[in-house]
Amino acid sequence: WPERHAILDEAGKGAVFHLPLTSREVAFICRAKVVALLRPGDVWVFSGGQPHTALCVGDGLNVSAYESVVPAHPEAVGLLVRSNTKFSHWRNCWMDDDDLDELYEDVVDCIQTSLRDEELEQRVRRRLEACVEAMRKDGDAYCRELWRQEDAGERRRRREEDDSDGQRSQGSSSRSASRGRLEERPAKQAKSTGSGDC
Repeated sequence: WPERHAILDEAGKGAVFHLPLTSREVAFICRAKVVALLRPGDVWVFSGGQPHTALCVGDGLNVSAYESVVPAHPEAVGLLVRSNTKFSHWRNCWMDDDDLDELYEDVVDCIQTSLRDEELEQRVRRRLEACVEAMRKDGDAYCRELWRQEDAGERRRRREEDDSDGQRSQGSSSRSASRGRLEERPAKQAKSTGSGDC
């Protein structure tokens, strides 16, 4: 969806629209790929890797919460491991590389813990194995290194490492140097479902 970054560049991060909407705000809404109306009590889930917002309209009390959720689906995990790349993620929302590395470590740990569960349903096991393949194929250099270490039984969790400043800063700089973000990867074309009319 080619507009996904242009709208954010033009509107700015954290733009809030208030009634009555201006013609400029209406124009931004018309360019959205999807507009869905939420009613009180509705639950919505969307990918954090794409521009999104949620709004409850009305005079009553509306409560919203934001939580990062990555479903156990190879496409969702593939999007996660393309975080911090110009083709998939708006630059002003990129995570700190060290935080992203730690998130990848947590995801690898959670998947491995689940796959070791002998009572895991086969359908869920197949889905998680597909997620592992997506991380191996689409992940950056650090993500692929995590799986290489996992396969070799060599991986130590960062939280288990010595907290001395020397070791931590040395490890951090070597990780940052080997990140190998996927900047050169060509963007996959998203299918547009919008009609162009608002």
